[in-house]
Amino acid sequence: MTIKAIPTTLARIPQPPSYPGIGNVLDIDPDDPIASIVGLHDKYGPIIALKFPTITEILVGSQELVHELCDQERFKKDVGGALEEVRRVAGDGECNQPATLY
Repeated sequence: MTIKAIPTTLARIPQPPSYPGIGNVLDIDPDDPIASIVGLHDKYGPIIALKFPTITEILVGSQELVHELCDQERFKKDVGGALEEVRRVAGDGECNQPATLY
């Protein structure tokens, strides 16, 4: 197991310049939003922030990073409210069965 040093300062998550009131709405092409997001990841890196009128979203641009962020051994995930009730019945969402496409 490799232990990484904890940084003493945190870097800001890269974000394209935003406009007052609309944030990064104009950075997303409504006809091809996926290509827009891929282009933003190419320009700003694998983790980016996009600001919208009511929320700022953090986007992760690789499967490897998604798996790392979902590693329940490393990150605590608080589950509460209605989701806690669903988890009691359905489990934690892990599926050991291979997916079947029809």
